[in-house]
Amino acid sequence: MPRLLSETDLGALSAQAWALLDAAQVVVADLDGCLASDNQPLPGAHEFVRRVGRRLVVASNNSTHSARQLARTLSGNGLHLPARRFILAGELAVRHVARQWPGATVMLLASAAIRAQARRAGLRLVDAVPEVVLLARATGCRFAQLEAADRQIQQLEADSAAPRGELLEIDQQIASLDSQVQAAQAS
Repeated sequence: MPRLLSETDLGALSAQAWALLDAAQVVVADLDGCLASDNQPLPGAHEFVRRVGRRLVVASNNSTHSARQLARTLSGNGLHLPARRFILAGELAVRHVARQWPGATVMLLASAAIRAQARRAGLRLVDAVPEVVLLARATGCRFAQLEAADRQIQQLEADSAAPRGELLEIDQQIASLDSQVQAAQAS
């Protein structure tokens, strides 16, 4: 049975917490607020990353950066983690769309990094009449673009008897994360 820690300060983990971490085969940690804040390492993060080592998988709701970009940024701030150790929301969303709708036309409001990943995944980015609308964090997004996305979503709903934009079922999400943790653990 997995054990959960409730301690909040990496810089002052108890001996019991370290014993649990040292015994774990895989350690999944949230990035934002746990290991870093605004991409600056929090107290204790360096020691935590060093001690947990290759067993560490870092999860984040980041939908702006690629794992490579985030690894580079954190490394520049002194927290060294390879890109393969990250599970990022934006990248997962693109992979999900590419698996569920291979080669689909996609209206994608996202950063350049996420858009590039979508193209590499074989998705065709369009401004109108998409099969899928995917919204990620796009700092340069204008209100008119959001309105256009809303119109496209409404049109997709009107044109289809089946629901669009469905989320992965919980078991699929867990299976996806599990396979990524296993891949990270194997590397």
